[in-house]
Amino acid sequence: MKKIIKKKSHTILTIITIAIIIICLLCGLYICGHLMLGLGNLPKMDIDGSDFAPVIRIFGYISLPVISIFIMLAFLLISVIIDLVIWGTYVVIKQVIKLFKERKWKTLIIIALSIIILLIMPTIITMINTPILEENTIGYISYDYNSTLGYTIYIKEYNEYIPYLVLTYNYNGTNNALCLRKNVVGGSNYIEDYNGTIAIDRIYDGWLEMQHDTKYQETKIDKYLTGEFLERFDTKLLKKICNTELNFSEYGYEKGVYHNYEINRQFFILSLTELNYSGANHDNKTKNTMKLKYFNNNNLIAFNDSGIESPYWTRTAYFASEYFIVGYTGGITTTGDNAKFGVRPAFTIPNNTKIINIYDQNLMQNIYVLDI
Repeated sequence: MKKIIKKKSHTILTIITIAIIIICLLCGLYICGHLMLGLGNLPKMDIDGSDFAPVIRIFGYISLPVISIFIMLAFLLISVIIDLVIWGTYVVIKQVIKLFKERKWKTLIIIALSIIILLIMPTIITMINTPILEENTIGYISYDYNSTLGYTIYIKEYNEYIPYLVLTYNYNGTNNALCLRKNVVGGSNYIEDYNGTIAIDRIYDGWLEMQHDTKYQETKIDKYLTGEFLERFDTKLLKKICNTELNFSEYGYEKGVYHNYEINRQFFILSLTELNYSGANHDNKTKNTMKLKYFNNNNLIAFNDSGIESPYWTRTAYFASEYFIVGYTGGITTTGDNAKFGVRPAFTIPNNTKIINIYDQNLMQNIYVLDI
């Protein structure tokens, strides 16, 4: 009787294994067929009066067999992994049942404890690596420590409370909280009776340049953030804000060499790496490796203080030192010479800096502010 049950189990698993392989291969074939159909239905593509669709179609048909092979192999690998998981689970269950029947309780307890430890290990590691922060500190309300509290601190600019997002309690291992201005600086004076296209004509005041082929510390952005922008804040806050080390990489045209260097700033703008961008850029050659969890959900779109979607600069250069921007729709792109956009200032402050919750009459809500 046991042999019959065992044989049936093996037969069922074999059928499931074959079925999974067939399903995965059919999915691969469907995708390959979809690609071929797409090549056959290419619309006319006019470039300087010439239709390039036939050329693209020919190159597509030439490369399609190679692409198809890779697609089929990928789906075959997926099916093999799924089948291994199924058979592995079957073997484990079978062994556990055997141990139960043989009453080997010590072995079962060890297995159970091992499974529990493996399941909770990520949580244990996170708890070990996460410090215990006091509730009345800025680090406690940061996005990556306790996002349920709103991760927003209000900072006075020209004696008016402005929201800043507290994105992390430990910026680049410094134990400093990183605060990013929620709204973009620049373009606040909006011409209300203008009837043109805002995004194209750039009719705002307050745009700043990140000059082409210029080091960050030589740009108008950096000069603004180390000069005029500081006038918005009182001296108590400026004394509390940290000098943050920023990493840059300058591209050497003559030999394709990257020259890394660091500068320290109280106020700065974020890099592409910090915005969770992984494309080609100079960040890849620096010590700047931190990716902020807040941007895992692509929270890149920003508005200015007038509530209008506004693009803003990053401090990361592309090849030939064209700086990247975050566009109106949250897309990442580079720009040409003398482009002007907004800035989204950031600063760091010790994560144990005290905060208090107050009710603001102008905003008509409870807000967190610094207790300094």
